[in-house]
Amino acid sequence: MSCDEDGSDYPTPSDYLPSLSLSAQTPGNPIYLRVRKSTSSSQNKFSIGVSDPTVLIPIATGECLPSSVTISPASGNAFRFVPLLDASGGIVAEVYPYGQDLGVVSSSVHHNVGAVRTDGNGIKYMDVDHKISVTIQPTVAVDIALYVSASDLSLLMAADPAVTGIGDIKTTKTDNACGSNPSTGGTLLSNYASFTRTDGVAAVAFSPASFSNFYLHGGLTPLPVNILSFDAKALNNKTVQLTWNVAAEVDVKEYIVERSNDNRNWSAIGTVKASQKSTYGFNDNSPVSGVNYYRLAVKDVNASVAYSDIRTVNFSGKGNMALYPNPANNTLYVSGTDDKNVVVSIYNEVGQIVNTLSSNGETIRTGGIDVSQLLPGAYSIQVKGESGLTTMRFVKQ
Repeated sequence: MSCDEDGSDYPTPSDYLPSLSLSAQTPGNPIYLRVRKSTSSSQNKFSIGVSDPTVLIPIATGECLPSSVTISPASGNAFRFVPLLDASGGIVAEVYPYGQDLGVVSSSVHHNVGAVRTDGNGIKYMDVDHKISVTIQPTVAVDIALYVSASDLSLLMAADPAVTGIGDIKTTKTDNACGSNPSTGGTLLSNYASFTRTDGVAAVAFSPASFSNFYLHGGLTPLPVNILSFDAKALNNKTVQLTWNVAAEVDVKEYIVERSNDNRNWSAIGTVKASQKSTYGFNDNSPVSGVNYYRLAVKDVNASVAYSDIRTVNFSGKGNMALYPNPANNTLYVSGTDDKNVVVSIYNEVGQIVNTLSSNGETIRTGGIDVSQLLPGAYSIQVKGESGLTTMRFVKQ
């Protein structure tokens, strides 16, 4: 159980705050308090949780038998780690949504029976896969911790000498159905943390931008080229310019430019042949209204495919205002408004204003907005001018 110490910052119902009920605890038994400070750049609040390390949720044992929970600000669980269970009542994963409404979240696991699975690139996969689906995909990355049994981890360690523990595990996310074997493609994610419980159950944490089927494995399939940079930029209200710089092309056949409007379902919008150049480009002349996600599918001469990082450009419905680059490092540009007087406000993930400036459409389009002082995380930006108010989201790297 856990609570937040102050109900003013988080959109959490007041009946969740701020007390902790200890009525079920046995007198004389130790109680463990955990204080967790937000990693947000400007967050100076913290949450307090009470736990009993001897009471552990068992690992999920069902076979593609999902259970579901609603995760949303209205449900009071949008700013905490929410356990995801399967129909057996066992734990599949935990998710921290960073305040986002994910709707109904379903989770289940598939257990491979037989030899440890190996794909065409020699990558060996753990015997348990995690399927997580949501009715509302996140607009910024979330944090998830995927749980595995001690036996599943031990089997992979025995099959793959490169895996020496849970900290060596990576995941590939695909759109496969629960029970499907690993296939070509997908999004490769490296973990940012791992831990092992007192009963030997382990968990490994990732930050995906969407949910689907997660395959755990060691090693990775490297891109057949070193992509030094990949950028997406709105040239005007109708075109997105994609450019990428590369080095050390090895047996690269082509770059397939893919676009999505939900960061889940992808479509090829063009192909650029590899020609031993250092710089490539492609223009998308028909971006959709809203967020446009772009990635490169790099295909080699053996038909193997690996994917680049994802870039986004936001075309709002109002005047096709666009925000780029996203993620941003130092400067954020906003195009699509010619208003002479605009007020730009930047909010952190809990709705606090972290920067406000007065400017004009030409300045924020050509000179940009300095975001170098913001710490990494997800932000919302509001641009208010004579033509109205537009809100967009971006990630500071």
